[in-house]
Amino acid sequence: MLLLSCTNISRGYNATPLFDEVSFELHAGERVGLVGPNGAGKTTLLKVLSGQDEPDSGKVQLHAGARLGVLQQVEEFPAGRTLFDEAKSAFDELLATQNELHDTADALAIATDESQRKQLSAKFDRLTELLRHHDAFELDHKVEGVLSGLGFPEADFQREVRTFSGGQQRRLLLAKLLLSAPDVMLLDEPSNHLDIRTTRWLEDYLARQFEGMIIVSHDRYFLDRVVNKVFELHARRITSYPGNYHQYVRLREEQYERRMKEWQ
Repeated sequence: MLLLSCTNISRGYNATPLFDEVSFELHAGERVGLVGPNGAGKTTLLKVLSGQDEPDSGKVQLHAGARLGVLQQVEEFPAGRTLFDEAKSAFDELLATQNELHDTADALAIATDESQRKQLSAKFDRLTELLRHHDAFELDHKVEGVLSGLGFPEADFQREVRTFSGGQQRRLLLAKLLLSAPDVMLLDEPSNHLDIRTTRWLEDYLARQFEGMIIVSHDRYFLDRVVNKVFELHARRITSYPGNYHQYVRLREEQYERRMKEWQ
């Protein structure tokens, strides 16, 4: 399923284009590694895709009602908010639906009009099915699993967020993004501030997801384990390669050798 498309997007600064008339598509299940030399515009491209920056020309479009999430670098956290509660806030929409379900159940319990009871019963069934579809009755378990996977001990779950270091807070932002499970995830250096064990957990977690992803990382082993497609941003253009990072390197070398033979 098509989730995101870019049509002829261009962006530059001081009359110097970083990328020019770039077009590509992202489908469900595609975990794309965005690679290229430093200064090529990878982070700028992610900002354009997320709406944090505007292209000079061209169009970025989300399809089929897709939700997009981006790994934030910094965020202001409410005073007094615990680590666990802040992570669980990724489910605010589902929590609101749970509250609506409880209110509907209370109204159904005291309703006497048969027509009203039928309407409330139908609403109750619809909300229950929606919550079941999203495993909303296992939210605490999900939060515990992701926080533990990202290296937070259970003893820290009730600790105030503002008492954590900057690196730990960025891990919390990563946890919130994973828990919210948007249809499209934009990840800029997601393995920063992670030790080896936590990085391996993140690799396994991302490789199991069916969301569309675009990932910028200097960790080639991380890309090799996670991505199934590579976009190379170079000389203001994007070239697409199938497979992981290792296969991208092999295909690029074969392409270079073929061009050299043609030139000779």
